[in-house]
Amino acid sequence: MSIRFPQAVPEIPVSNVEKAAEYYVNVFGFRFDWGNDEGGIGGISQGDCRMFLTNAPFRQHYGNSGTVIVWLNLNSKQEVDELYHRWRVAGAKILAEPED
Repeated sequence: MSIRFPQAVPEIPVSNVEKAAEYYVNVFGFRFDWGNDEGGIGGISQGDCRMFLTNAPFRQHYGNSGTVIVWLNLNSKQEVDELYHRWRVAGAKILAEPED
C-alpha cells in the first residue's frame, strides 16, 4: 500500500501566539485560521503554505524544542525578488538579502 504524505507543516516557536499571528498576517499576508495563546497553538496559512505557531508552555508540555528553518521553494528568481521586496516594504525583519 502506498501512503501519500500531505505537505509538511512547520511548528514555529513564538512567545505569544496571537501577537505572532498578527505579525504574520499584517507583514507577510498570512491568514490566522485558528487558535490562541491560552491554548498555546495557532494555525496560519497563505495559499498552500500552512504553519503552526506555538508558545513555550505548549512546546514544553509536548517536548517540542529547538529552532525551525522554513524553506519556501518558489518557481523563479523573479518570484523571490518580488516576495523579498513585498516583505521589506511591509516591515518584515529580514536578516539578509536573497543571494543568487
